[in-house]
Amino acid sequence: MNAIRLTPAAAEVEELRREIEKLTQKLAARRILERAKGILQAEFGWTEEEAYLHVRRLSRQNRTPMREIAINVIESREVGSAGQEERRAN
Repeated sequence: MNAIRLTPAAAEVEELRREIEKLTQKLAARRILERAKGILQAEFGWTEEEAYLHVRRLSRQNRTPMREIAINVIESREVGSAGQEERRAN
């Protein structure tokens, strides 16, 4: 009869922690990509697929991860919004 282990071995715990960290990073990247797609959809009137394909194409052309392209889209939008607000204030 097999005995039931109540506590996993330290190696198993470490492996699970790494898996959690990897999944957390993937989820964060997915959220960033979704936000960038939303910006592109609103700005250019694209569908979700068109926005995704645009980010993917830029990623391939520049040999840059899609996450980095998405961050650039978000940051450029934030910089653009700040500039518009400054012009309105003057």
